[in-house]
Amino acid sequence: MKKITVFNTFVSSANMGDAIIMDYSMQQLQSIFPEAYFFHAPTHDYARRASYKFIKNTQEQIVCGTNLLHDKMYIYNQWKINMIDAAMLGNVSLMGVGTSSYYGKLDWYSRWLYKSVLGKNRIQSVRDNYTEEVMRKAGLTQVLNTGCPTTWKLTPEFCQTISTQKAASVITTLTDYDGYATTDKEVIDLLSKNYERVYLWIQGFYDVELAEKLGITDKVTFIAPHLEAFDKVLMEEDVEYIGTRLHAGIRALNFKRRTCILAVDNRAIEMGKSFNLNVVARGEAPDFLKSYIHSDTAMEVQIPLDKIAEWKNQFKD
Repeated sequence: MKKITVFNTFVSSANMGDAIIMDYSMQQLQSIFPEAYFFHAPTHDYARRASYKFIKNTQEQIVCGTNLLHDKMYIYNQWKINMIDAAMLGNVSLMGVGTSSYYGKLDWYSRWLYKSVLGKNRIQSVRDNYTEEVMRKAGLTQVLNTGCPTTWKLTPEFCQTISTQKAASVITTLTDYDGYATTDKEVIDLLSKNYERVYLWIQGFYDVELAEKLGITDKVTFIAPHLEAFDKVLMEEDVEYIGTRLHAGIRALNFKRRTCILAVDNRAIEMGKSFNLNVVARGEAPDFLKSYIHSDTAMEVQIPLDKIAEWKNQFKD
């Protein structure tokens, strides 16, 4: 039986978006390795001696996609690896991983760390064109832009089944780490005037506190901060999605719900460019939504099926 280490981005995470990433990542990995044993190690915390006892006995180590890569890993290491990890690892495969921000190039330590940890005979999967460019400039030539695993089911045939018209109600989200934003209040006010009900899914640790600061709690119906509650509304209600959380929006697409993602950082912007996700800068949202809400808008996501297949096929015995 093959044993696989999965570097799990939801371990020690306060962001339910990581739960979405891991849900779809594990669906894909279980289809690639249907009889494998999966050992889960953290990305947001350092692997300890107890973890490495198992990691060293796994045939593959796969890092599941989020914004883990940075140009200064000795300072901003959202993926918690260092020189000790570099000595223990060496066959790691990235699965839809992206950068945490925009920058010119990787510093020498970050380049060395990635080259030491990532498998030299493995194709690395990144989630957007910008991340692919950064990795290639760092000297890593076996890199494919596959998009995030959360999008891998959004084939052209599937997208044709997604509603194109306004729903009765809407699910929105806030971004707790982005702080107080008057634009968020403008968006909530606009949604409350155009939909029968505005749901607010709590994805981040401080989303409720942000909603209270914005003074919008009387205008929204809260959805509990777990996937089951979110999925229940997506399945049972006539809803669409308009919000700042990228992966909540992609989850809605997977449930055949019309989606508009309000970009707060490079992740949504770059994935929107790369795969034709319906993304608009949050600052432009109040004006954009006035025409968008009542429009007929098709969801025409363009995923690179050939590159996804190439990444998967490398694991065939």
